[in-house]
Order: sequence, then C-alpha cells, then structure tokens
Amino acid sequence: MSDARTPILLVGSVPLRDEQEVFSAVSGTLGDRIRAIPDGETGERTNWINWQKSVMDQAPMLEKRQHVEGYGAVQVDLYSRKPDAASDAVFPPLGYASAALKSYRTFEKLLADGKIASGTRFMVALALLQKS
Repeated sequence: MSDARTPILLVGSVPLRDEQEVFSAVSGTLGDRIRAIPDGETGERTNWINWQKSVMDQAPMLEKRQHVEGYGAVQVDLYSRKPDAASDAVFPPLGYASAALKSYRTFEKLLADGKIASGTRFMVALALLQKS
C-alpha cells in the first residue's frame, strides 16, 4: 500500500464565523493535504444568492417584478430589464473581488505566521460578466 496521501480540494461555503476561522480550521485539520484554501464564503456571503439581491436592487437597468418568500433562508426576487434602460447600463460592483482581497490579506498573514503550510495557495473564484 502506498504512503502517498490523497490531496483534498474544498470549494464553496464553510460554516464558520469568518475567513480567519476557516483558514485556521482547514489548515489545522488538513495540513499539507490541502493545496488551496477558499475563504469559506462566510458572514453576509453565507447565503450567496441573497447577498447578491442588493446588487440587483442597485442595477440601473433592472426592476424588481416579484418577491417570493422561500423555504428557510431562501427568498427569490424576480427581475426584468427596465423598458427604458440605457443599453450601456452596467451592474454595480458584485462584491466578490473586494471580499477576496480582504480574505487574501488574512490568508497572507496566517501563511507568514506559519499557521498555513508553506506552498498552500489561496483559492478564489470570481464571477465575471462579459458583453456578448
């Protein structure tokens, strides 16, 4: 039998208080088996779809058509393009990049302090909008 340990990949949410708690718990538990650590989408991003509702509400080209109370924490707002919206209207910042930068600063500090294994990378996925 091989002594090689299977690497582990985490994606998405981790139900902890904040990114520091996520980074510490993951690196403390998985050590060098984890190659990259996500920030866990904690805090206001825990329920990511509801986190984006405020962005949709601010988008100048959209209007809320319907609000549906969902099961548990899920609520659904349905949007449509405003008939008189400018064709060059753009979404306000989605918040993913600023959240990633904040989390990365925490990651960098823990890495420098030796609390995250050397060679471990910070993992982030950003939603990008592309005009077609």
